[in-house]
Amino acid sequence: MLIDGPPANRLFLASILALLSVIPRSALGHHNVGHGPSESLRVLNASGANPAPRQRAALLASVTRSTDEPALNTATTYAVSVLADIRVTERLYLNGQFPFVVVDEDSYSSSKPGYGDTNIGIQVPVGSLTQKAAASWVLSLNATMPTRTISYEADPGQQWTITPGFRYADNWKSWLWYGLLLAPVETRPAGTALDISPALGGGYRLTQAFSLTLGVSADIRALTLCKTFDGAEICSQGRATEESRAQGTTRAYAAAAATFDLTKNWSLFSGAQAPITQHKDIEWSFSIGAEARF
Repeated sequence: MLIDGPPANRLFLASILALLSVIPRSALGHHNVGHGPSESLRVLNASGANPAPRQRAALLASVTRSTDEPALNTATTYAVSVLADIRVTERLYLNGQFPFVVVDEDSYSSSKPGYGDTNIGIQVPVGSLTQKAAASWVLSLNATMPTRTISYEADPGQQWTITPGFRYADNWKSWLWYGLLLAPVETRPAGTALDISPALGGGYRLTQAFSLTLGVSADIRALTLCKTFDGAEICSQGRATEESRAQGTTRAYAAAAATFDLTKNWSLFSGAQAPITQHKDIEWSFSIGAEARF
């Protein structure tokens, strides 16, 4: 059953505003706290490596072991996120991710529970919408807002991230593949940074219900503007707390995902990532989720 039209739109936006209204405004921002080390990996985890748009509600649990950037302290983050994707019209989907997190910093004696950074966005299919069309071509725009209630020992301050992107998915018989191209622009007190984040993957449906995919994603630092007394200037070596993120630095990750269809409308999905380059934000990341499509 599809929910179309303005009522679904109003309900979705009202839910987001109601949730944000009860979040303490002292919340600080961090690079995708509660989501993972980067926007590209957040998208892969949230979608189960299937970027094709669909109307759904999902619950996602994840654990990420991070390096010392950008908070200058290694940590393990446990998160449970509520995901929602609402089909407003044939050419417009609204999506949101609302994470609750527990952060265990190595230099702090106890864990810190709280709310993470909210992510909302839109997806606009630009390909064929016929039932026979296997390929999915989608333009997307996402925003991560500084709604977290957790402070870090060396806190990088409030963060906003705006991410335009392009997503692609297709299949032939039992084979399937996907592609992402994202351009996250992240702003925090130390300055603004632009990354280019491509991802590619492919897989095979082993049975009617079970499929596996393998892929690779990367985050390439394209431009950094550091805050100065007079405004901002290009800084090729990165912002404060970024010790190894010079312009052109690439962080690449291997990614694996598995999906199991319980019924026509219910699925389980999981994903894992690990770095394959010297520069990295994480040591490893793992997630598992359940999705209901309607």
